[in-house]
Amino acid sequence: MNKSSAPILAGTLAGVLALSLACSGDGPTAVVAGPPASLLITGGQDQSIIVGKELPTILEVKIVDAQQRPVKGQVVNFRVISGGGSVFAGVAITSDSGIAKERWTL
Repeated sequence: MNKSSAPILAGTLAGVLALSLACSGDGPTAVVAGPPASLLITGGQDQSIIVGKELPTILEVKIVDAQQRPVKGQVVNFRVISGGGSVFAGVAITSDSGIAKERWTL
C-alpha cells in the first residue's frame, strides 16, 4: 500500500486592476475589492492517501486584496509541481468570497 503526500505551494498572482469606489453622503456605500495582493491556502493541505486515490478534502485557496477583502472572478491555475498525482480541471474562478477549489488525485 503506497502512500504519498505533498505540500500545496502558493503561486504567482496575476490579475486585472479593479476600481476602488469612494463616495460621500448618507446612503449605503458599496465596497469594491482592489487588485489581488495575496493567495492564502484555506483548505486541503497536509493530507495523505493511497496513490491513485482522490484526496478526501478539496484543495482551497482564497485571493484577497491589500485590505484582506476577497477578490472574486480571478482565474486560479492549479498544477502539480512535485509529489505526483493530477488535478481535476487545473483551473478555477474565485467565488464572491474569493475562494477557488480543486480536486487532487495522488
